[in-house]
Amino acid sequence: MRFPCYDAPVKGLKEADLARGADIYIKNCSGCHGAYGQGNGPRRGIVGPPWPSNLVAEEPAGFFSPAAQMQIIHGGSPGTSMPPMARSLSASQLLDAYAHIVSLRGGALPGQ
Repeated sequence: MRFPCYDAPVKGLKEADLARGADIYIKNCSGCHGAYGQGNGPRRGIVGPPWPSNLVAEEPAGFFSPAAQMQIIHGGSPGTSMPPMARSLSASQLLDAYAHIVSLRGGALPGQ
């Protein structure tokens, strides 16, 4: 999965399954990022520094465009403990998990 334009919207996001995304997030992301995306999961002390990102804070979430955030989730983040989630999750699962992250921020999904 490639995201050709940094500022492009994430295609398929409005069709994402939020309930499935929450389950995927809890099983695959909350260990580092915490149940509510604050970067305070139980693995935080094991994987950092750099520490897991707070996914709901204005910074850094506001620094990266949605397409860039999906690229990080998909391909990982070199120099950090963020693995490429595309190794273990399908494209639709990645979208569902990202939709859940957006919902944790209190954001509405495009088209909803």
